[in-house]
Amino acid sequence: MQEFLAICDYFEITPEQFFYENNDSVNPTLLSGLIHEANKLSEEDLDLILVLIKKIISGYPRSK
Repeated sequence: MQEFLAICDYFEITPEQFFYENNDSVNPTLLSGLIHEANKLSEEDLDLILVLIKKIISGYPRSK
């Protein structure tokens, strides 16, 4: 188990990101950075960002 966690640390991803299958187009380092910065925000700001993300997703077809 320690070896697995060391691998995750090396690639700067969480164990959850390692096993997540639907993130083919998502850079795990970028996603990790986004989550790290989002943890610094207030709940109100997080709600605003969530609304913005949902608006962006609903307005644009996702390219692969």
